[in-house]
Amino acid sequence: GGTLAAANLTVRVLSVNDLPVNNNVPSSKTTTEDTAIVFSTANNNAISISDNDALNDSSVILTTTISIGNGKGTLNAVTSSGATITGNGSTTVQIQGTVTQINAALDGLTYTPTANANGNAYTTITIATNDGTVTDTDTITVNITAADDKPVANSMAATVGVGSSQLFSYFQPNFIDAEGDSP
Repeated sequence: GGTLAAANLTVRVLSVNDLPVNNNVPSSKTTTEDTAIVFSTANNNAISISDNDALNDSSVILTTTISIGNGKGTLNAVTSSGATITGNGSTTVQIQGTVTQINAALDGLTYTPTANANGNAYTTITIATNDGTVTDTDTITVNITAADDKPVANSMAATVGVGSSQLFSYFQPNFIDAEGDSP
């Protein structure tokens, strides 16, 4: 035989900073002109985040920034989430809080395009989540289908004297059509 010896071995496991993750981010969304896109559980398209570092420490604070191109509409997050939200109603919204708070703020995130805007790849929604060290960034291409808006008649008035007449064509410049085609 041989000799058996007992030994103690110390294993030290060091934690690493895991990347936060943006979840359920579609590559593109399509809406009709003048119609908002609402990302929510109710619409079965809620965007959420996760971070493995927060699994054992629910107090981990993250920052999620959602942005679109200037002049391409507005973004609004849900304000009753407990997160700190800045820039609601603008082109860049920043949400700071725990994973739970940020997910509550994202459940109902609304993108409202500029009035009468349309086109393929009209804008890109960028979602970036940072845990203070690393960032996960995803994008959504927004396509907006044109809608034929009804012409609008502005207030029209004319004074016509007794025994005289006025042609209806006099009023034509008072019609407005968003698409610019003939009224």
